Amino acid sequence: MQIKNSANTWTDVDHAHDKIEYISYLDDLNSLNSIAAYKQRTFELLGIQKKQCLLDVGCGLGQDAISMADYVGHEGKIIALDISTAMIEEAKRSQQNKYLPVEFILGNAEALTFSDNYFDGCRADRVFQHIEKTEIALSEMIRVVKPGARVVISEPDWQTLVIDSTFRIETNIILSAIPNMMRNPYVGRQLLGMFKRAGLVNISIAATTLILTDFSMASHVYQLEAGVKLAENSGLLNEKTGTKWLNEQRSKSRTRQYFASLTGFAVCGTKL
Repeated sequence: MQIKNSANTWTDVDHAHDKIEYISYLDDLNSLNSIAAYKQRTFELLGIQKKQCLLDVGCGLGQDAISMADYVGHEGKIIALDISTAMIEEAKRSQQNKYLPVEFILGNAEALTFSDNYFDGCRADRVFQHIEKTEIALSEMIRVVKPGARVVISEPDWQTLVIDSTFRIETNIILSAIPNMMRNPYVGRQLLGMFKRAGLVNISIAATTLILTDFSMASHVYQLEAGVKLAENSGLLNEKTGTKWLNEQRSKSRTRQYFASLTGFAVCGTKL
């Protein structure tokens, strides 16, 4: 029996029943020191300098754009776009009274509205796993940056999700279900090829593994309970077995034996 595809709705947050869930998810991620460290690495790959004008594609709650504003200074500018009105509104609220050179706007990664050769650099973080036309989105990012500018994209590879459990068969079923909640779950491994096909040069790759030792956080960030439910709905796991698996995960967390990890890749390339 096949797992039912259940690609999530990050490209349609504004029509979600509970928008707060999306905001909560990003807040949880941004609260992790390891996430902050890898974001810092993407800023370094981008080579941010004072007075630059940079584009942040799929800005979400806007924390990354606000962080980059410190690098470019008040003579620079960060333009941050997202396809969701709810996300842009939340990002603007977080910017209030900070007087930073950041502009939050609605926009579509697959059809950027900026002129050719406009930006000094461009980045996208955990965006390509959700959008439909990844090659077009990359070509748009390349189009709007100047020759010599860097493009940085960071994405997880959901097949690298690892969870400690004594129930190996059930774990394998659940781990095979979770990627079906992403439109492009394996885009992390595909970025190098995409960058080369797009003609970018001086390509570099940095890998980061996010390790979580708390089930509650892991369940939210890695969508574990949703993965169990998807496996059950697909007929690959019965409800009793799914509950048994989740209970073991919670027990491991209570006794401080919990382990789950996911690896992502940040790829940087330069426009000729």
